[in-house]
Amino acid sequence: MKFIHTADLHLDSPFDNLRNDGTPDAVWNLVYHSTYQSFAKIVRSAIDQQVDFVLIVGDLFDRQDQNVHAQNFLKHELSLLDQHQIPVLLSFGNHDYYSGDYQKLSYPGNTYVFPKQVTTKSLKLRDGTIVNVTGFSYGSRWEQQRIINDFPVKHDCDYQIGMIHGQISSGSSNYTPFSLDELLSKHYDYWALGHIHKRQVLNKWPPVVYPGNIQGRTPNETGDKGYLLVDSNHQFQPEFHATSLINWVTLPVQVTTVKDENELVDLILSTVQQQKYQKFHLVNIQLQLTNATNVNSDLITLINNQNLLDQLQALLQNHYQEWNAWVYNVTLSQHHDSKLQLKSDVWKKSADQVFQIGNVDQIAKKLFQRSFINQRFNKSKAINQLKQHVTQLILNHRGSQDDN
Repeated sequence: MKFIHTADLHLDSPFDNLRNDGTPDAVWNLVYHSTYQSFAKIVRSAIDQQVDFVLIVGDLFDRQDQNVHAQNFLKHELSLLDQHQIPVLLSFGNHDYYSGDYQKLSYPGNTYVFPKQVTTKSLKLRDGTIVNVTGFSYGSRWEQQRIINDFPVKHDCDYQIGMIHGQISSGSSNYTPFSLDELLSKHYDYWALGHIHKRQVLNKWPPVVYPGNIQGRTPNETGDKGYLLVDSNHQFQPEFHATSLINWVTLPVQVTTVKDENELVDLILSTVQQQKYQKFHLVNIQLQLTNATNVNSDLITLINNQNLLDQLQALLQNHYQEWNAWVYNVTLSQHHDSKLQLKSDVWKKSADQVFQIGNVDQIAKKLFQRSFINQRFNKSKAINQLKQHVTQLILNHRGSQDDN
């Protein structure tokens, strides 16, 4: 038995944070269609791999009121699987919850949509293997009940698979709370989860797995995205296959001494070019100023407003296809060298005012009642030694902060 586990397609995601005057139409079209194209690649993989069935665990669409293009696209892809006799079992999640008549969805005959109630669909594979798949769909935006209680214990089948679009929670949650112990108590062979966009394995055996979404849609959704191929001959251990068209990445650029904005722009662009991305990347440039005192204040102002990003995007118009990269944001992170943190003139003036015999005497007057302390510290040489010691402590503390 071999099947594909996927979830969180989020077809028709708006990608609002990328829609601006500086973004070329070609980049915008690539990004907007990325969720569609990623799912199309999953369908082609299902056909090429000759899988027994496909599981889609919630949030096929990004919102409840889908547009016609997204609906027709999904039907077309499901029809391709139907032509190759590959069953599809799907459920709706919190983004695309469905409260209408499931018969009106007009999906092809190979597609089974789980209703709002926990239901088990039994499949008989070509070799006679009986697989029970249990799941449900969201009928509203939130599902706060512990629906896991309605899932039956494994029975009357060779393999049992559970589908849940939700999250682990010991208490209340808006998204189908469950615990790992509750899942394991059902004795299923595989738990196909959805809702969490980061790929992760909650339990190795039996596998309890989130495949993540199929395409990163925000700067927080980094790395390759795709689907899981699961084979009973491999102990149901999922194998990840990347299908995402674009990756989000934060690219650090070290800035130590920059004379003018042209030099800064050249530094950023050369750093992007040197990455040699193999697939298209949406890049957040993180400028790391290791010594801001060596950077012109006008440049810091340029960095903190939109002007630098505008310049970069204007120049990238001629290179983004070759470099497989588009810069969508620039952020500033200042890290001061610990040795330069204390400006000598400022520190000397402050230290000279603080470390005077009168001040030390006022602060430590009770201690100075002890003659041996008074004799040791109530003199200029001792005060100077104390000042030097405190200076070193501050420098060491700054250094330890930089290390963290």
